Amino acid sequence: MVRSVDTEALKNAIQGEAKQNAGFLYMQDQDTVGGIRERYENSEKTSGLRIKSSVSEENIRSRLSSLAESKHYITAVRDEDVYFLDPFKLPGNESSSLKNILERLFRTQRYHTQTSIVDYLREADIRIAEDDLPLFVREMKRRDLLREVGGTTAYYRPGSSLAENSDLQELSVILESDAGRDGCLTVSGIGAALDIDTVDEDILTDLTERVGALFELEDAFLVNTNKALDQYVSQAVNQGLAREFEEALRSNDWVMTDDRLETVLRREASSALSAVDNEHDMFYDLKSAVIDAVGVEERTIEIEGEPVKLYERPDEIQSLVNSEAERIRSDVAQKVDNDNPESMSFVLQEYATFNTYGSDERINTYVHDRIETAARDAIDADEDINVWETIET
Repeated sequence: MVRSVDTEALKNAIQGEAKQNAGFLYMQDQDTVGGIRERYENSEKTSGLRIKSSVSEENIRSRLSSLAESKHYITAVRDEDVYFLDPFKLPGNESSSLKNILERLFRTQRYHTQTSIVDYLREADIRIAEDDLPLFVREMKRRDLLREVGGTTAYYRPGSSLAENSDLQELSVILESDAGRDGCLTVSGIGAALDIDTVDEDILTDLTERVGALFELEDAFLVNTNKALDQYVSQAVNQGLAREFEEALRSNDWVMTDDRLETVLRREASSALSAVDNEHDMFYDLKSAVIDAVGVEERTIEIEGEPVKLYERPDEIQSLVNSEAERIRSDVAQKVDNDNPESMSFVLQEYATFNTYGSDERINTYVHDRIETAARDAIDADEDINVWETIET
């Protein structure tokens, strides 16, 4: 006898065939039809009969169409010749096995195009037509198994769901190992380290954003190692950053508050910091190196009851203080010579009114206090001035 088609057994056979093909069924391919038929005939529900039950291609297409209409498992892709069964809705361990395949794909090469993905899947006996690869990639991206790199090229890297294979530290280690003693890699060197034929701007940006691995440095890229970063800082300082900062410091009368110093330094160092991730503390390495190179000293003083951290060039600020104190002493002496001691009480007040220093009122107060102290000492030491007590403070 010939048994009628068992629709449940046929559905199981369809699912089983799809598991081995990342969800795709190509009905124009007789291997696919034959595979489904063989699974059906060997299933528990159909084996053991005196005359084995069988299914025709028409039976299979009919069942696929029925399942596609339900939209539970299957979507008709092209002309009812290609169907896609969502591999993550199928029973069994198909989702983990698909993840394993993708993990192996990225284990040997960290970036792939759609073409290299389909080539690898074919090597694993998974058939996906070029026309259907975008659908597969879209489904893998939706589950964060794949992530697209940039918008100008069709490169993909592992998504967070494949994090166990895309170890960020391991990626950095690979680059550091190939970078060698000077810590630098050319674009071709990066390609060789990661086994990528073409390294474009999208990949370079992705590498930098993912692990802070690369800092652009002239015609090469600096790999994030302590030794290489030290070299980068030194080069940035020597190539004019210290000189630029010194000019900014000069225009601020050789003294700055800490927050102002950081603002100025970030502005001056914008090109040096353009590719640097703050989490690497690169700015503070540059700040320390520039402070050492320019000869700036750190001080914490109290102004109006509040502690203020500032940096100054001691020799330059002392020269300014001495010069201004001498000018005040000379003004006081001139008032004495003119027999006009009453006007001497306004000397310091006039000085404070017409002279401001730095770009911060706290700095102005700090410099004024130092100049006034120095001026008082100078006047006290001048034997020709005997009326200091008439100056009101």
